[in-house]
Amino acid sequence: MIFFGFLAAYSLSEAAPVMVASPNNQVRFNADVNTAGHLVYTVSFKGSTVIEESPLGITVEGVDLGAAVTLGPVTRSTVNETYPWRGVKSVAVNHFKGAILEVTGASQKLFLEVRVFNDGIAFRYRVPGTGARTISGEATRFTLPLHSQVWWCPMMIPEARYETLYSKTDISSLPEGTTPACVMTVELPGGGYAAFTEANLVDCPGMYYLYTGNRVFQCNFIEPSWTLNDTITSPFRVIMLGSDLNALVNCDIVHNVCPPPSPELANADWIKSGMAVWNWVQHKSVSVTNMQQYSKAAGALGFPYNTVDAGWSHWTNEWETLKQLADYSKPFNVKLFAWVRWTEIDTHEERKAYFEELNKAGVVGIKVDGIDNEMMSTVNWYIDTLKDAADYKIMVLFHGCNKPTGLERTWPNEVGREAIRGMENQPPWSPCNTTLPFTRCLAGHSDFTPLIFNYPKRTGETSQTHQIGTAISYTTSFQNLAGDPRYILANPAVDIIKSIPTDWDETVVLPMSKIGDLLGFARRKDRTWFVTLLNGDPVQAKIVPLKLSFLGSGRYKAEVVKDDRDNMNAIIQESSTVTSSDFYTVEMRGGGGWVGRFTGKD
Repeated sequence: MIFFGFLAAYSLSEAAPVMVASPNNQVRFNADVNTAGHLVYTVSFKGSTVIEESPLGITVEGVDLGAAVTLGPVTRSTVNETYPWRGVKSVAVNHFKGAILEVTGASQKLFLEVRVFNDGIAFRYRVPGTGARTISGEATRFTLPLHSQVWWCPMMIPEARYETLYSKTDISSLPEGTTPACVMTVELPGGGYAAFTEANLVDCPGMYYLYTGNRVFQCNFIEPSWTLNDTITSPFRVIMLGSDLNALVNCDIVHNVCPPPSPELANADWIKSGMAVWNWVQHKSVSVTNMQQYSKAAGALGFPYNTVDAGWSHWTNEWETLKQLADYSKPFNVKLFAWVRWTEIDTHEERKAYFEELNKAGVVGIKVDGIDNEMMSTVNWYIDTLKDAADYKIMVLFHGCNKPTGLERTWPNEVGREAIRGMENQPPWSPCNTTLPFTRCLAGHSDFTPLIFNYPKRTGETSQTHQIGTAISYTTSFQNLAGDPRYILANPAVDIIKSIPTDWDETVVLPMSKIGDLLGFARRKDRTWFVTLLNGDPVQAKIVPLKLSFLGSGRYKAEVVKDDRDNMNAIIQESSTVTSSDFYTVEMRGGGGWVGRFTGKD
């Protein structure tokens, strides 16, 4: 499939202020110099303010390059392209109006690059020069409107761990000194949503936000300073915007601002999505015998992968035994991912030797664990690891890691990241499962490890239907299911579970969705739609009308999985024929859910 793009660029000498509008003119970024001589900006969406006047700038060699400045020439551009994507949808749209603003100060020139999309903005700094220079942060701030409602989770410093709970706080009640991690999602007082994160994170430590009071969030970094040679280019600061949650979930900005893959990686036939069985949460034994049973069960489920977690390296003759397991798995059409601690592949030489052993053993992917820091050296280690892995045709899942920043576009052999409070943790789950898809998951793929049965320690208040629904609502090309595959195979809904894709052609967030309260997703693969509704209240039942207007023309075979009102560990199944004009009255118990598969008949 060929995708076409359009680029136009021209330079103008423009006096401040400078306005950059989205292609549909509904998002506007305004840059100016205030009366104190500092570079500032505002953002509006459909005529309403999203970011009130806030400073911009990057500090190099102790100098804030946004201070005491004037605006010079502006180079403007337009880009309109589409490209294949894996995840929320199969085609990404990269359509923006761009501008590069020349900012001149007393000691150094700064370029501010801005891209304004129909669903948000991205901007970054570029500082020309030669030699080694020290960066010690940014003046970048985000001043939110009064009465903004902020969904945030605390950044764990200095570990930079993202496995924490989200909370909702009115901006006026947020304590000064709070340190939200990316992604931070905001319900705007005038209606609509904004989500804040960073993208194309390279040559910079990871960013989080520091709330300084007065509705202001400041960009902060895991390291107080870092040194780069020659031209300095920051990551993109991203604000996703939408009138509804559907717009946020379908936003492509984070990966749009990352470089495209090489032709070899773009067309790599060894990068393949799919479900995996995984032993760690429900049955921790990593014995050879148990892993053989997991591969056999994966084959029975039609899943292409078995993730062999921590412990296999203690096997006798571990590499030879791992190869024997890979060979055992072949008749079941199952391939292996093998766990490794990141310190074992810290250098190029270690990675080369390790990947050679993986190739000899016939293992197609690695699960890299225990990283849990976001210093610049580690940020760049991710890229080096993906590059070396690509040379050996190895897929990579990062676990115990920092959030994705869109670079899975550049390196599509990265098939998943954790950086989320997943099923390894403790319940309650219903509020999390109706929050995370609208917060953390907006940054990119999420190794939440959904779907588990018969294990109250992990499932808590959630019903079996709710658990099945999470395999639909969490997006990652490599989906580890947490449950013991024996229980999955024994479940009455196994046929639907076996058919759940990991990549989607289309995702529609249903209008009844509300962060932390109710999730409704309709997701299409070819002519089949999978629908899940999840109740975010762990106690109270919900009754929700569901219109099937998202279906295409013609008739569909409908197969529905419902909560058993009297037994959270049982399900009720129904089948019928429907069209897009039909609807359901969905009843969910507290912590419950609803799942439907709609297959086109004509």
